[in-house]
Amino acid sequence: MENAIRHIHFDSIDSTNAEARRLIADGKISTPVLITADTQTAGRGRMGRSFYSPDGTGLYMSFVFPAPDLVRISGLITPAAAVAAHQAILHLTGITTQIKWVNDLYFEGKKICGILCESVQASGACYVIVGIGINLTTRGFPDGLRAPAGSLLSEDRTPPPDLTNTLALDISRRLTEDIRSDFARATEHLAIYREHSFLDGKRVNCTVGERTFDGTALGIGDDFSLSVLTDSGEAVNISSGEASVKLTERQGHRFC
Repeated sequence: MENAIRHIHFDSIDSTNAEARRLIADGKISTPVLITADTQTAGRGRMGRSFYSPDGTGLYMSFVFPAPDLVRISGLITPAAAVAAHQAILHLTGITTQIKWVNDLYFEGKKICGILCESVQASGACYVIVGIGINLTTRGFPDGLRAPAGSLLSEDRTPPPDLTNTLALDISRRLTEDIRSDFARATEHLAIYREHSFLDGKRVNCTVGERTFDGTALGIGDDFSLSVLTDSGEAVNISSGEASVKLTERQGHRFC
């Protein structure tokens, strides 16, 4: 792999993940590529949801790379991306975020970052797209969001110079190091993931395939799964699906 990361920037785009798919289809991905945009008109989240991407208030990026050994590393990619975003934010702003299984970062109880990892096959080769959206100074979120949305920086805090660009490059650099090392830092990532886990000890509502159940989140397993003790007393490890924080009936609602 080349030392320099190829960086493509757009003032506006439908979705950086969609652009990554177009580059793959055109045969233009042979080394890691970073795609960023000032705004997305059709930003995407997990489960077909949209990601609110107003102009100039957030980081909207996709990091795409060839993955010939996709099956073996597939369970390590999203945790590596979450840890990379967590560490880059800490390094550049001094702010400590929490990691909500499986793909979000939270700050002061609100979601400030979403991660969407996708795999693509084209011409017999495998690729991974890591889409990351971070609310830096975003305000005025639309109604109906599943999670209480927030921003990393308060209104009275001036962003560090060129934060959006330096944050994107820092995250990309960390992910590139993971690829080059064949994800050798997975044990280190697990320790960070566990230390900053948002769900530990919380009441959760879980959806795994067609099954939905309530329980208490116990922690993160060695394979980055979520360990849950169900209300029926069953201990389960969730490797895919969703877990939403379940608030008390007195509070009257729940959020993801």
